[in-house]
Amino acid sequence: MISTPQQPVPQYKKNYQRYHRMFPEIPTILSSSLRFDVSADAGQRVRVSVLEGEAPPRPLILVDVRTPEERVVSTIPGSITPEDLVRLPLPDTGAPVPPLVVTYCTVGYRSGMAARRLAARP
Repeated sequence: MISTPQQPVPQYKKNYQRYHRMFPEIPTILSSSLRFDVSADAGQRVRVSVLEGEAPPRPLILVDVRTPEERVVSTIPGSITPEDLVRLPLPDTGAPVPPLVVTYCTVGYRSGMAARRLAARP
């Protein structure tokens, strides 16, 4: 039997695993389960929905809880900031079911904290 050295786990994966355990009540949505639709009639507005087990797909409101500096580097099209979520009315998705508000960040801690705060709101 030949033994091979185990590959080290990158730090971001260790952090994600640790943070994921810190928020057991917060469900995880994988990017592979998202569908992005660009609506040209709405000025290139991007609609995001969850594909997994939803018929029709449930609309999402993506809230990017990263810093403004991080958002300059990259962002998911159609996402809003926490300030937008508080300040603006929720976008009309045109769907028969209410949208699901999903927070995201780089690794998971800030989005977990934000999701926990949102879930605690009346």
